[in-house]
Amino acid sequence: MTTATLEDQDQIETFIKDNGFAIIGDKSDVSKMNFAYTVGLADKSTSDLLMIGFEHDQMVDIISKVAENLGANRTIEGTQPVLMSGIIENGNVSLAPVPEGYAVKFAHVLAERARAKGRDLNLVQVYLPDENGLFPYDEGCLPENSFKQRWFRVMNDGSS
Repeated sequence: MTTATLEDQDQIETFIKDNGFAIIGDKSDVSKMNFAYTVGLADKSTSDLLMIGFEHDQMVDIISKVAENLGANRTIEGTQPVLMSGIIENGNVSLAPVPEGYAVKFAHVLAERARAKGRDLNLVQVYLPDENGLFPYDEGCLPENSFKQRWFRVMNDGSS
């Protein structure tokens, strides 16, 4: 799946119509942080997805697989991460809800679309494990893995 540009709302809606969702991403060399997120999964009552910090094509591939695995009518809510298998070769991925305040600031296209459709924003960050199978929220996770992914990490008590 290719990604839509942030500026092209018609292209985004075409992607959603053709594929069930669009992926918005930044793969520019000048960006401080690579990111990719979905728009349109909420139309199927499913959490939209976000990844940060990896190569663009890798994030698009993983997000597409997670979206397919989630299917329709499945949202990830609460504060505890949910593990999903069968997405990457070396273990699980982790899905953790992004606090709405951060989601609104970061995922502009998604936030505008949710507001226009009169629904709550439900964005979930997809985390990858380090070489030891630990996620950014796990004690002992390799610092470089934690650093590049932890922007929207949700603490166990629900704070961010």
